Amino acid sequence: AHHPCRFSNTYRLYRRGWRGINIDPRPGVGRAFARRRPRDLTLEIGISPVAGDLTYFEFNEPACNTFDAITARERDGQNGQRIVQTSVVHTRPLGHVLREHAPGQRIDLLSVDVEGFDLAVLQTLDWSTHSPEVIAVEVHAFDPLHPEQAPVAELLSEKGYHLQAWVGPTTFWGKNRR
Repeated sequence: AHHPCRFSNTYRLYRRGWRGINIDPRPGVGRAFARRRPRDLTLEIGISPVAGDLTYFEFNEPACNTFDAITARERDGQNGQRIVQTSVVHTRPLGHVLREHAPGQRIDLLSVDVEGFDLAVLQTLDWSTHSPEVIAVEVHAFDPLHPEQAPVAELLSEKGYHLQAWVGPTTFWGKNRR
């Protein structure tokens, strides 16, 4: 989730009365969400294919934080970005989190931006119980003329979604209507 307002795909929706679950592994981020988005539930955990603990790379620019060691090494030292600390963070599959905190609830929008783990996070979703209407997911090096070349696109197509829009690195996918 990164921040309640800054770089947020969901803040404008929140201001219009929506509510949701914010997930971010950065320790203490929940306090900012509690102040600015008190109707939301904020969890300070990571999402990964299996429950466990992962090394979390924190940058001087928190929008660059990641669990992906390769991404962290690539970003470290670029454009003034640098790793300021690492920590071990508890992670859980997204499907488990939704079963616990949103059982039986319809999900209108799932926004995924997890700096290199986007496909892995989507793969943890239990599509039979939680099939969001729209999915916003960050896909770097995305070619809108050849969306099928992105592994995320392949997964979402298999799950019955089609590309609706592409803005910067964020792609928007909607359920196919029969």
